[in-house]
Amino acid sequence: MQKLCGLKLLEGTFGQSAFRDSALKCFEKRVAAYAGTRNAILCSSGRTAILFSLLALDTKPGNRVIIPDYSCQILPIAVFCTGGIANFCDMDKKTLGLSYGHLEKLIQSDTKAVILVHPYGIPVDPSPVLELTQDNDVFLISDAAQAITARIHGKNVASFGDVGIFSFNKFLNVNLGAVVVTNNDEIAEKIELIRNQFEVNSYAALIGNKCPAPKVKKIKMKMFSSINYLHRFLLSFSERKHFSVVNGWVNIDEYLWNKYQNNTLTRPLIGHLMAYNTLDKYSAMRKMEESEVLDLDLKFSDIQKLHEKRTMIGKRYEQFLKEDVASKFSLSTDATPSFFRYPVLFSDENIRNSCIDNLSKAGYLVNYLYKPLHKSPLFRYENVDATFGNSVCLSKHLLPLPINPHLSLDDVDNIIEIVNLA
Repeated sequence: MQKLCGLKLLEGTFGQSAFRDSALKCFEKRVAAYAGTRNAILCSSGRTAILFSLLALDTKPGNRVIIPDYSCQILPIAVFCTGGIANFCDMDKKTLGLSYGHLEKLIQSDTKAVILVHPYGIPVDPSPVLELTQDNDVFLISDAAQAITARIHGKNVASFGDVGIFSFNKFLNVNLGAVVVTNNDEIAEKIELIRNQFEVNSYAALIGNKCPAPKVKKIKMKMFSSINYLHRFLLSFSERKHFSVVNGWVNIDEYLWNKYQNNTLTRPLIGHLMAYNTLDKYSAMRKMEESEVLDLDLKFSDIQKLHEKRTMIGKRYEQFLKEDVASKFSLSTDATPSFFRYPVLFSDENIRNSCIDNLSKAGYLVNYLYKPLHKSPLFRYENVDATFGNSVCLSKHLLPLPINPHLSLDDVDNIIEIVNLA
């Protein structure tokens, strides 16, 4: 048995599987070359890529991880899964990056990492954050889940820092797949070992999803029984309704929270239970089949073509949206956005909400609207003294306009007209 970060790493066929085959390695090398890094490790999802990165960086119970306050709730949940503490940082309204002044105040002796997100595909200049983390011996994770094709200073945004994250389902027609990229060989090896322990074969995930398991030869019955026992244990929490999604927030009942939230030994378990009971149980922690890896490899060939289509839509928004209705975000001259969405900022909250209603009535999906993470009931005790004026402002005034390669120019012009008339 091997040990890493306090975790026992399983050896044998169950821990190895198809992730060792040539198709996987070939795809990982291809993505590493695209990102401009030495290593790429394929994971089933962006959430597991974040979690495995935190574990590989040896995030221990009580360690602090700094996260943008205006971001996805899966980031603090991943920190919770390690037993760590999520510290939320206010935003810079001009760049959608971290507020540098607030970030300086947040970094402490027990801070393990800073997660720099490139929201909606907009490249955030990593230079000042990278310098600050290096000066304080803190790891930097570049979350490029929405910015796989984004570049700044002549490099892919995921290549800055200690590790970077890509998520493929944001840009390609796939359900699974994310990678961790890094230039640090030791970190890459740890992430691969952790992945091989955590991600289970698809038949185990099918059991967890109450689907009939396919016939699999040479199943070790002891391992099979352990998985089934764990599944029944998780279901017991689900049936007691300890976890739920309320008003868009992943939530936990007061009894369980009050009993365990300050216990560093049980915090990781609660984190995994939250993710299991409220997110996609089938895909969250399962290994991708070889056929899925091959399909992902094939579709990755279209990434530049899709980027060009998204850029064309983004440029059209840039050209025809009226600045006096909604402000646009300016980019540095050497930045190339991914155009996952096209964010604009309204001066009036009611006008923004009316615009969302009008877009919805016209059949256009408006999503990736975040609420300030510090208001989440899960983390209400951990960021009580901070103020988040910019983050709150963005949550009320920002509107990410749809960008999809399949949108026609007529659709784009329709959206522009709705916004300009708001």
